[in-house]
Amino acid sequence: MKDIEHISLNTQIIRKPDIDIVEMDGDFVMMDLDTGLYLAFNQVSSDIWNHIQDRVTIKEVIEATMEEYDVSKETCKNRVVELVVGLEQLHLIQFI
Repeated sequence: MKDIEHISLNTQIIRKPDIDIVEMDGDFVMMDLDTGLYLAFNQVSSDIWNHIQDRVTIKEVIEATMEEYDVSKETCKNRVVELVVGLEQLHLIQFI
């Protein structure tokens, strides 16, 4: 497991394959059947989750998110990194 200090923008990430996901009004609700973890994502988190469908770098996720939202690069970077670290700690994605 990596923490924020050990992640570069070139770190690749990929979703864990056995997560049940349901889309409701543009937001995602997820359940990990192994752990019983239940999460509901807002629209921004849902869009970021969509960018992690295949192996992708954190930098690519930041760039894609910046194309969709009017946000500064620094703010976007901080929020994306914070989200992906949290997702990895919950075992919903993997750092490669």
